[in-house]
Amino acid sequence: MSTEKTELPYVEKLAREIRIAVAWFFVVLFALSVWRGLGYYGRDPTDPDEGPSSGLTVHTDAATGCEYLSVGGSALVPRYATDGGQMGCR
Repeated sequence: MSTEKTELPYVEKLAREIRIAVAWFFVVLFALSVWRGLGYYGRDPTDPDEGPSSGLTVHTDAATGCEYLSVGGSALVPRYATDGGQMGCR
């Protein structure tokens, strides 16, 4: 009986590595979906406590403290409070 190890052919090694990579991809994807579902990812002050994200991003002017909103990096618009004044301004 021989004690030599037989090497897997290159294609079999490659297929094994691809299966491992795909498995890790799905593990990470699942972890991110759970994280997103718990509300720890992508939430900002414009989002409701529960439900989907508003899609808005809050920007604050460093000099004045005034807040602005944008969608997907588009133009900024002032963020107004219920009293009609701009939010965050000093």
